[in-house]
Amino acid sequence: MPAKLASRWRSIVLAVAAALTSAPSIAASPSPASARLSIPIRFSTARAGYVTLVIDDPNGRRVRNLISETPFPAGDHIAWWDGLDDVGRDTDAATHGQYHIPGKIVAPGRYVVRGLVRPAIRIAYEGTPYSNGAPAWQTKDRSSEWLANHSAPSAVLFVPGGAISDPAGVRSGSSGQVIVGSYFTEGGSGLAWLDLDGHKRWGQMWIGGGWTGATQLARDTGAHRSTDVYAYAATSWHGDKYNGNVRELRLNALLSHPGAKPKDGRLGTGEDVPVLDPPYRIPGTGGNADAPDVTGYTQRFDLTGLAAHDGVVVVAFGRLNQLLFIDAARKTVLGTATVRDPRGLSFDAAGRLLVLTTHGVLRFRIAASAPARLGAPDVIVAAALEDPQYLYVDADGTLYVSDWGQSHQVKVFSSDGKLLRAIGHPGKPAVGPYDPLHMNHPAGITLDERGRLWVAENDKTPKRISVWNAADGRLVNAFYGPSRYGGGGAVDPVDPGRLFHADEGGGMELRIDPSGGAGVPQAVYFRTESGDIGLTGKGTGTMPEYPIHRNGSLYLTNAHASEISGPPSAILWRVDKGIAHPVAAAGSTLDGAGKLLPAFSSAAMRQRMPSGVAPERQ
Repeated sequence: MPAKLASRWRSIVLAVAAALTSAPSIAASPSPASARLSIPIRFSTARAGYVTLVIDDPNGRRVRNLISETPFPAGDHIAWWDGLDDVGRDTDAATHGQYHIPGKIVAPGRYVVRGLVRPAIRIAYEGTPYSNGAPAWQTKDRSSEWLANHSAPSAVLFVPGGAISDPAGVRSGSSGQVIVGSYFTEGGSGLAWLDLDGHKRWGQMWIGGGWTGATQLARDTGAHRSTDVYAYAATSWHGDKYNGNVRELRLNALLSHPGAKPKDGRLGTGEDVPVLDPPYRIPGTGGNADAPDVTGYTQRFDLTGLAAHDGVVVVAFGRLNQLLFIDAARKTVLGTATVRDPRGLSFDAAGRLLVLTTHGVLRFRIAASAPARLGAPDVIVAAALEDPQYLYVDADGTLYVSDWGQSHQVKVFSSDGKLLRAIGHPGKPAVGPYDPLHMNHPAGITLDERGRLWVAENDKTPKRISVWNAADGRLVNAFYGPSRYGGGGAVDPVDPGRLFHADEGGGMELRIDPSGGAGVPQAVYFRTESGDIGLTGKGTGTMPEYPIHRNGSLYLTNAHASEISGPPSAILWRVDKGIAHPVAAAGSTLDGAGKLLPAFSSAAMRQRMPSGVAPERQ
């Protein structure tokens, strides 16, 4: 009678007696036609499934892996064994390009067949835990996906209802929208239009050229603004082979009525036109100014501010100590003005230009006949700021400033510069339990028609758009993600409701929403600036992500964290109280780009190496 295989991977034992002689070698996978030279292994399955059969000798030693995950219908079956083992190895198989296992006839005796059976694996989509996209992947619908994959959000801008005319009705309507800009992307949207509940209504991968989204957004509310333009989007680009390695300002006008569609759909469907064509060349050569700072992934750009009023667009270049004035209608440069380290820009209701600098806010009166000819400014804010980034001025003159340093808050000032309040818990980005009331690198800010402050947090652990009550500082909502290029994340095998996700510069733990919604960060267990040991290099896939449980401890490794190719080294971290501590490492002394890892540049490390070893070459 055939042995019955239990389902769900339970093993069974079947004794087989065979009088084996020194018969000649036969095929490793005999067919029923050659059954007279083979041994029948009879078994039955109660239902259809995938069967694995192995054969052990009387001492329990494996001699043959007969079949592996082979589909069978329900019923009685026979698998055939030719009496050969498969323990030998042909070490020269690769040289003659043939898969070959040199089987040998086993000795006569009593052998044990063990079998496993499992049902077909069914895949059921449960949700995407680190994205607010619906769906989280790209479809023909431009409301699909979420934000940029390569970079965190940098800019946000509220646009009132009715400002956008869309024949399809997707982006138009009586309710306002918030536009979100991100610097650099190869998937998702560098520019995204959201409704006031955070649902994406439209998306565009690039604007102004290949790779870039927008790091600055501005609206012109002046009486003499262009009625065909509802906003401006800009970024600086360091140059690449596709634009002749030229550093340039990519400044585009967002049109109230869509224009001609570009040939490349990644540049939208006619939502924008360049303000300057060809793009304005940013002075300076060499290097990559739009590069990560010392934290490894937050970015400081040539372009540091953008504002518009009565058809004049003002651009700030912090590194150059310069403001650039542009006539948007005539598409011409009007001139430049010198201001030390200009950052965020905004116009107030009276048409005065407010310039955020390293330590305060300056206010200039602008002459319509010569806007670039600046007089002496009024100093509005002269204290309470550490490393200010972006500036927003509401209709009554209240100032909002996103500040870094030891703060990482949005600070609110009266029109005469008095500090009114600070939104968010203070403190630098840190490892440990995640605090949703703390912002990491707050950047672009805007107020919507409901009196809520939207903040683009230019940070990857996590990427976040946070929404706050501007009056009392209460957190109203938060939208996270998306994941890095190529996706990522590893589910904890012990706790399937826990996801570990790593990106350039850090890693975090998220709690998966069982209803299929976006996950919520629980801890930031690693950040480059707080835990760098000089062994991770600069490439993606070098951060701890894959969980391993051992003797009651949780470990994370980067061995499986690269979405493109395997990392040149593997590091093991132990997680204690939400923080990952490195405990072991093995691999190359070079990173994925072939550069020497920082740890091996120190004299102390070189003294510990064997004599004659050159880590930069090995």
